[in-house]
Amino acid sequence: MRYYMADVADGLCMAVRLDGSQSLVQIDCGCRQGSNVAAAGFRRIHGPQYSPKTLVISHLHADHYLGIACLNNLEIENLVYPGIPDLNGDADLRHRLATAFIVQNFLWLGEQTGIAIADLIEMVARANKGARKPQCHLLYENEDDTVPVSDLPGSQVVWPPRVLAADSAKGVRKVVDRYEEVLKRN
Repeated sequence: MRYYMADVADGLCMAVRLDGSQSLVQIDCGCRQGSNVAAAGFRRIHGPQYSPKTLVISHLHADHYLGIACLNNLEIENLVYPGIPDLNGDADLRHRLATAFIVQNFLWLGEQTGIAIADLIEMVARANKGARKPQCHLLYENEDDTVPVSDLPGSQVVWPPRVLAADSAKGVRKVVDRYEEVLKRN
């Protein structure tokens, strides 16, 4: 396995070539100092013409994906991204957490919908040749937690877990409760 990392200051822009593979898998493309910094890092890894077929986003923070907005003529076929894990069976808490993410993304990013993954999918489509939308793969799509992309054979999701432990879910509840209190005051 070979790793390629671009210095993008306080974000992440990395690619991986698995043994025996001809293609690179891009992992994140973002930077807090500006999307153009991440895009330049992407081009340092891939060159001016090459595009990876698979983009994996580790988590939906702007410093991990907004560099895509400054790129064009890509040929990303697969977009792999995380979902919200099962919070120890607490569907209400999972819904509240998802709502908090939507509100926070909309307030912070001010993108088109405020739903980070919807905006990311549109961003990748705009960067792709012919505005082609990628095939989207949510982590946990497969029961065995493997990533359903041919560029990543046998790769498994190890974090975040499919189901969060009870003590972790309790911590998430405290954070969501506090977040909702702050929103009500402001």
